[in-house]
Amino acid sequence: MDLIDDNIVNEASAFDKQITERINNGHIPDLRRSGICNYFYNNGWRDNYYVNLYYGEIIDIINSNCNKYLKEKAKRNIKILEVGCGPGHITLELSRNGYFVEGIDISKVCIEIAKKTAKEDPFKSNRVHLAYYCKNLFNVKRKYDVIVFVAALHHFVDSYKTLNFVYSILNEGGLIIVDEPTRDTVKKKNAALLLFVKGLLSSLESYYTKVDIESSLNELEEKIEDIFIEEKYETKSGEKIQSVNDNKSGFEEMYGSLIKHFKEISMQRKYAIFHQLIGGIRQKDKETEHKIADFIKKMDILLCATGAIEPANFTFIGTK
Repeated sequence: MDLIDDNIVNEASAFDKQITERINNGHIPDLRRSGICNYFYNNGWRDNYYVNLYYGEIIDIINSNCNKYLKEKAKRNIKILEVGCGPGHITLELSRNGYFVEGIDISKVCIEIAKKTAKEDPFKSNRVHLAYYCKNLFNVKRKYDVIVFVAALHHFVDSYKTLNFVYSILNEGGLIIVDEPTRDTVKKKNAALLLFVKGLLSSLESYYTKVDIESSLNELEEKIEDIFIEEKYETKSGEKIQSVNDNKSGFEEMYGSLIKHFKEISMQRKYAIFHQLIGGIRQKDKETEHKIADFIKKMDILLCATGAIEPANFTFIGTK
């Protein structure tokens, strides 16, 4: 049986459960129609503005690189595959942009929801081709011009084997676009800065939860340790929070495998705290809340660039 690893059933089950709970609480996995969903008390999906602050950037990256490196092809003839597409929010938007798009995921429920969301899409008239399949990457037969991983590659146990297969189904001159968290690169200084920002926002009643800024030095050190563990998506005992295969591939393994298989066009490591903070910002005035989020995003890029904090995310563009 050609599976990613022996835990594939448990991995799929974890995402089946997660997406079911989200949908039952009002989540719409659509970059244009997600709206406000207060079920997400500390997650970017709480507010459509935050959804596009992150995913909108990814769509722009894909568009700009297709325009630059695949310009000899008409958009409708550019075949894109998203691996680990989840409930389809990225694939849906790419199809609206005029590409031939397919998405695969091992979660049966995610694929069912992706199909349902696509069927209900009020912007479907702009689409060329959009299809979803519940299948393992290693069962893919078609070749593509662009292969996309967004927060999916780090779930693969063997990134070298995975990218070796991706190389085989990518057309000559095609693009691989990867945007991944690297929780193995999180440092204590990241956790300390997160607590600092959360404490300031909380003291100004601008954060979803209360942070006691009168805590002792020892208490603050303990809180930093808790955040540090939390940022790795692990429990104190080392168990994975999201799924059994979460963080199976770390930064060095993913990046090393990418540059062994593909010619690097672009590599950026620029986020450490932005994703963890924006969903928790609270202001009565939405415009001000969004300005704070914009500021945090820009400062995150600058703090990573100066080395003040360690990037916990990377975006790689490569070609075959």
